[in-house]
Amino acid sequence: MKELEAIISKHQQALDRLKKSTSKIEEDVRGLQNKILEVGGVRLRVQKSKVDSIHEQIVALNERITKTQVAKNTAEKSVTKLTSSIEKKEAELNEINSSLEEISKEIQDKTSAAVDVKIKADSAKAVSIFYSFLTVLFFLFLFLFYFFLLLDE
Repeated sequence: MKELEAIISKHQQALDRLKKSTSKIEEDVRGLQNKILEVGGVRLRVQKSKVDSIHEQIVALNERITKTQVAKNTAEKSVTKLTSSIEKKEAELNEINSSLEEISKEIQDKTSAAVDVKIKADSAKAVSIFYSFLTVLFFLFLFLFYFFLLLDE
């Protein structure tokens, strides 16, 4: 463990020396850039300002493009999901309509059967009333027959 710490410390010292060297080089580069700007004068500074402005506009436009592409992709996914959902709901609706048609046909068939049963029941009731009338008539006839028979005697 101590060996690793020693190695890390050694490498850290080397890194610190390199950072110092790098910062010196970066200062030199900035100094040279400033000298170039001084030599070029106002005209170079104006052009650099224009270039910087255009670069900022490009960066801003790239950000807008990225955001727009993300929004477009999100919208396309939403459209796909909604289309799928609509197709499922249409299939369900077709299934419900088929069931409704079957139920309507059953209702019509049962209503027709009920009407037939009612007609038969009404006919049977009429026949029953007619037979009851005939029975009463028959007994009345018998009564009159015996009554007249008794009168004749």
